Amino acid sequence: GDATITGSGPNVSITFNTADNYVVTCPVTSATASDSGASGTAIATVTVPFASRVAAANFSYAVTVANGVYELNGVANAGIAGSVGDVFHFDLSDASLSGHPFKIYTDPGMTTEVTVGIEQDGTDLLFTPPIAGTFSYQCANHANMGGDLTVN
Repeated sequence: GDATITGSGPNVSITFNTADNYVVTCPVTSATASDSGASGTAIATVTVPFASRVAAANFSYAVTVANGVYELNGVANAGIAGSVGDVFHFDLSDASLSGHPFKIYTDPGMTTEVTVGIEQDGTDLLFTPPIAGTFSYQCANHANMGGDLTVN
């Protein structure tokens, strides 16, 4: 496809000219000089824009608060499920969430907050569970305000 190559030496970037602005950076880890130029081994790191990861999520839920409980897409304390590696998107943009910080825990008693597999940019939160189990989405300020997230 259409791409622009910038940089030299061990720091070469290839930018694919797409609507998503994917950037692939290829630092050369070993190189040898020859009459035809340098050759070597490159390791590629692909950066996918956060908005693209949100759009590609396996599940997407609009989170709101009504009658003292979280609602996911309008369902109070909804139980949700997926598989290891699935991406769960939680849209936290609704004004009703003020004073109700949305967190994911390892249990409904809010003993341990999950930090692995969590990414947030503004009001969009992504959770990519690395292991199977039952998690709990909860309000950090209020007990019994949340539901189960089961991962197979």
